[in-house]
Amino acid sequence: MRAAPVWAALPLAALLLAGCAAAPRRESVAPPAWLAAPATWRIRQVVLIEFGAAKFAIQGLMELDVAAGRIRLAALDDFGVTLFRLTIGRDGDQVDFLLPLVPRGEDVTRSVAASLRRIYLDPAGAAPGEGGVVLESGADGNVAAASPRGSGGWRVWYDEYGDAGGVPVPRLIRFQQRGGASLTIRQESVKRVDK
Repeated sequence: MRAAPVWAALPLAALLLAGCAAAPRRESVAPPAWLAAPATWRIRQVVLIEFGAAKFAIQGLMELDVAAGRIRLAALDDFGVTLFRLTIGRDGDQVDFLLPLVPRGEDVTRSVAASLRRIYLDPAGAAPGEGGVVLESGADGNVAAASPRGSGGWRVWYDEYGDAGGVPVPRLIRFQQRGGASLTIRQESVKRVDK
C-alpha cells in the first residue's frame, strides 16, 4: 500500500487550525467592571519594563483612584529601594521622586506614566463607539484588549481574570507601544480600599 502524498493532508490541517482559532473579539459595551465604579484600589505588582534595549524588573505599589482619575505609583527594586514615584492624572503626570541612578530615568518615567494612563485611566472613561479608546471583550465578557481609535501605535491586553471582592480584575496585563516602553504587569494583589 502506498502512502498518501503530503499535500493530501493540507485540507485536514487547515480544518484543525480553523477549529482551534480563538473566538473573535467584539467591541465592549462598557468599561471594565473594575474601572467603572468610583473605586479606589491598592495594587501590588511585579512589572517588566522594556525600554529600547534596556530591560528591568520592578515592584510596583500603586493606588488607583478611579473617580479622581489618578494613579500614584512607587516603583521599587528587588531590595525595596525606591527607584521613582509618580502621580498620573488623565491630563498629565508628575515625577514626585527619581533616584539619580535610574538609567534614562526621565525617559523611563515619562514612558511608564503614559503607559499606565493608557492601561488604567483611558479605558475607565471609554464609551462604546465614542472617544479615543476602543475596548474589545473576550468570549467571557471581560475586557480583553484596549487600543486607540484609529492608528495610535499602542495596545493593551488584559488576561487571567480573578476575583477581587466580587469584581473580576485582570492578573496579567501587557502593554506595547511602537517606539516606546513595553510593560508586562503581574498584579499580585488587588484590593478595594474605599469601602
